[in-house]
Parts: sequence; C-alpha cells; structure tokens
Amino acid sequence: MRQALTFSILSVAFLFSVAGCDRPEDPMLKVLEATASQTRVDDLSRTIDFVFSDRQFDQTKFNGEVSTGLNRWANYSAEQFEKTDWKQDQSITEMIGPYEDLPAVGRMGETSFLADDAQFLQAAAWLREIKTRVQDNSYLGQFELYRLMADNYAPGDDDEAPVDAVIAKLNPDLNESEAAELSLAIRLFDWVTRNIQLDEVPNYSEEEIEEQRLVEADSLSASGLASRGAKRTVWQVLMLARGDYVEKAKVFMQLCHHADLPTVMFGTGDEALPWAVGVLIGEDWYLFDTRLGLPIPGENNTNVATLADVKADASLLSRLDLGVEESLADDTKYWVTESDLEKLTGLVFWTSQSASNRIATLERNLVGDQRMTLKLRADETIAKLPTIENVEYKPWDISLQTARYRKVLGEAIPKAISDDLLSEKIRWYFGEEGYVMAFPNYRTARTRFIKGRFERNRESRSRDAIESFALLIYDDQTIADLETNRDLQKMIGIRKEVNSGQTQAEFDNEIVSRQIQMRLVRRDAGLFMCQAHFDNGSMSTTANWIPKLLEERDVDRWQTGLNYLGSRAMEARHQYDEAIEYLKTEGPQQHGNLIRARLLKEQIKTRFTKTADQQ
Repeated sequence: MRQALTFSILSVAFLFSVAGCDRPEDPMLKVLEATASQTRVDDLSRTIDFVFSDRQFDQTKFNGEVSTGLNRWANYSAEQFEKTDWKQDQSITEMIGPYEDLPAVGRMGETSFLADDAQFLQAAAWLREIKTRVQDNSYLGQFELYRLMADNYAPGDDDEAPVDAVIAKLNPDLNESEAAELSLAIRLFDWVTRNIQLDEVPNYSEEEIEEQRLVEADSLSASGLASRGAKRTVWQVLMLARGDYVEKAKVFMQLCHHADLPTVMFGTGDEALPWAVGVLIGEDWYLFDTRLGLPIPGENNTNVATLADVKADASLLSRLDLGVEESLADDTKYWVTESDLEKLTGLVFWTSQSASNRIATLERNLVGDQRMTLKLRADETIAKLPTIENVEYKPWDISLQTARYRKVLGEAIPKAISDDLLSEKIRWYFGEEGYVMAFPNYRTARTRFIKGRFERNRESRSRDAIESFALLIYDDQTIADLETNRDLQKMIGIRKEVNSGQTQAEFDNEIVSRQIQMRLVRRDAGLFMCQAHFDNGSMSTTANWIPKLLEERDVDRWQTGLNYLGSRAMEARHQYDEAIEYLKTEGPQQHGNLIRARLLKEQIKTRFTKTADQQ
C-alpha cells in the first residue's frame, strides 16, 4: 500500500513537471492530491496525539515513534520546507561553533527530525498544559500571603479573578492588563517554586574535577560534570521534579514564553553569573529569584520590585539579608549587592530545537487543540527588548551546555556495565534518574499531574494523578510479593514470556532490580501525591499527609519539598504559626523560606494589631 501511494505521489510530481501543453483538467489529479494531503495531515495528527498522550511508554521507543512519524510527514511536506525563509540567528553563530558536533545543533537548518525532538515536543505540550490550568485557576487560597498583604482582601461572590484583583491592589501603578500579566507571572512562578524542588548548585574542587570527570575535556559539561543549570533539560526537570535555581529558572522562563511574557535571566559581572529572571511587563522588568523562591519584594515589601527599582535603591537587596534572630548560619547575606548591578547581561533562553527550521515549520502546521508554542529565536526576542543603560542582551548558551553534558553522560552509561570505576562515578544517575526512565507507571503518573488530571471523568477508565501516585506508594509486603504476583509484574512492565530466551537467573535479577526501583518510586510518590492535592485545592488533605510522610524512611531526598509544601498548606488553612515552623527547616531554599516567614510574621502582626485597635 505504501509503495503504491509513493508511486502515485511521484506520478503527480511528474505530471506537473510537463510544461507547454493545454489539456483538460484531469479529475484523477485532484484525487491523488487529496490523498497525499490527507496522508500528510493524518501522519502529523497521529504523531502529535502521541506526544500529548498522558500514558508513557518505553522512552527509546517513544522517541523513535515520534521522530519516524514526523519524518514521514516532513517527506510529504518537502515543498513547505523549501519555501521557508529560515536563516540561522546571527547572534548565535559564534556561540554554536564548539557544539556543532551535536546533531541538534549541526542540523538546525535541515528538515529531518531527530529522536531528541520527541522530548522537546513533549515538554512543550506539558508547558502549554501547565500554563493553561495555572491561568484558569482562580483559587485564592493558594496565595494566602498575598491576600493578607492586600489588606486581608475578601473577594465578593461575583469576583471571577480574585488573584488578579489582589495583585492589582499590591501593584497599583499597573493598569488592568499589566496587573493581569504580573498576576499570571506570579502564579507560574509559584507553580515552579512549589512543584520543582530546589537542589544545591554543583560545586567542585580541582581535585574533585580530576577524580569525577568522565572524559578529558576543557569544560565541565564536556568532561561529564554537571555545571550550574546544565544538568537537566526542561523535560527532565519537569519529570524528575527537581533542579538547581538555574534549572528552575529555565522552566519558569519557558512557561512565561508560552504565556507570551518576554523574559531574560539577568546575569551579573563579567561572567554573567545567573541571578534573577526578569519578566517584561510594559517597559519594566519584574524580578523573580528562583534561588530565593520569591519575587524580589519592592519598596513596601508587598509589591514586586523591578530592575529599575533595585538599581535606584540597592537597599531593596540588602533587606534580603537575614538577621541574627532569623539565622545563625555562617553566610546570611543576600547573594547580589549594589556593585553587582553595575554590569548586567540579559540572557535570552533558547534551544537548538526552538531555533531550528524543522520546528518552525512544524509549529506553522499545528492546528486546533494541537497548537503549541515551539519556536523561540534569540534574534527575534532580542530585537523586541527595551534598551536599558548598562544592560546588554545576549543569547544564553545554557541549553548547549546541557546538551553537551547529557551526550557525555549518555555515552558513559552503557560503558559503566563493564567499567567499575566509571560505574562508581555515575552511580548517582541510577538512584536519581535511571529508575524513573525504567518505570513507565511513574512517568504516566507524573504526566497526569503535569496535565492537571486530578479527578477522573465518569467515562474514563484510566486513573487520575492522585490515584496513580497512591498506587505507587508500595508497602514492604507488596514489594516482597513481586516475585510471585504476576498481575503486579505485568503492571510494572515485567513479562516473562515462554520461549523468550530469558533464563531464570536473568528473571530473578530483574525482579530484584524492580524491587529496588519500587522502593525509590514510593519515596517520590508521596510528595507528588501531596502536590497533586495542593494543586487541586485540597489543603487539609495535603496538611494531613505531610507529617506522615516526613516520618517515613528514605524521605531525606524530598524533605525540602515536603516542608515547603506543608508550610503552604498550613498557610492556606490560616495556621500561620505552624506554617512558619515548617519554613525554619534547613535545606537549599532556607534563606528564601526565612524571608517568607518574615513577610508572613509582618502580615500577622499588622492584621492582629488592626483587629485589636478596632475592638
């Protein structure tokens, strides 16, 4: 059938190439054209439906299916690619030189799709879903601190956008449209802060670099060592729910891009050390610090500071130092000072996929429910940004560093099977990522959460996110029963088929390996289930689960996220003292949490003082 169709399409091309003849219109040509067009549409539609699916499959197979489907569509659409006016961004030409051996970089101008494009597209689909449901969520309970700041705001029955109303009250200089944009940016930032746990920034001594490098190279990423912000792609940060402050910024910036909110990462000094994300609203850059876990407070501590604000009054930054009564840590100073503002670089996030010919053409051909934002080009973005004294805009090479690092790591993983030294160097991978990639049930549950599937439709036979996570919290007996429970084996992907060639020893090893994975999965699923309850507005359920999970074994990995989520749930229930206690716990985000506790204390004091005066 496929050969016949190909022959037909080639025949059409031949007939159209014959010139100089006046002949009657052949109805068969219309049939053939329609057939080719419908095949092209069907290939694209089926492939993008696969990308949007909440059921996850073997990742290698998924990547292959998506790239094959898109390449089949691209072959039928060759004429569209030929008509494009795509040119490589001038601003990235020099930057990409050292990375041109990476397929996604070296083939930016080509029309064929790569296996890695599947995860790029899936991440874009997820970002679209997150942006949409965050934008549609008007539940004010998730923003109790801001509600208190807005003079204990109480929305009326007809108030359809109470969060927007609160942000407008806190930022009175903005018009209605700008206040709505800032409100959306705050809500997207809040989603990232709650749902992506903050990791420490990688930091190596010279000795550690020599001991841990996977290959000899000039840079950390090329050596197989994760540098600041370059350990994981946006897809991986969303799936694994953790990242350092730069990786969290990448997710936030991409969410803002889907919301048509321009962003840059402001870097300080000659090295452009990443500091805070600027979101452009009107002509002002509003500042969001993913390391702090807060928008930078403005003059009255309730509004969001702009870049112009902090340049005019550097005390806005020094006020973020911690006092002795708040922390006895060795370093209580905020990490950016007035002198750091003398030279700023606005780093524009982009990826080799988002700037490629194939992705731009694909985006133009997506229609209806499959439409999503894919293209992001540095030249176009920079051209639209306002000129600011002592601020230079540049493309950011963080996605290239990440791609380089993941390539080196990916090449090392199979070699580690027979190399004990290499295996030791990447042991972390199997305890942090490998089990996730081998556990489709885990990834399916995460996808349902990302897509906001918190309640099952009556007609649906598939589970919602909360049910999916609950099933992944395996008890010890269930894990022990895996050896004999065939239904459970099938559920998590173990199928011992007759005549498969698998020996009993190999099957037993797979059982042991899966049991280890199940222990890791249950450790993660507890936090994710609580995040789903919080996003679904179930604050009491979240608050009741957190203490139980903190008492479980192996929760150190998620302790920071559990404590922060517990604080937010208590805050939403007006149990402010309990919320503040959660914020005092140690972790990578402790500095920002203590600032949040300070802001909450100020609001409680103000509120109860007013109440007492009124009485």
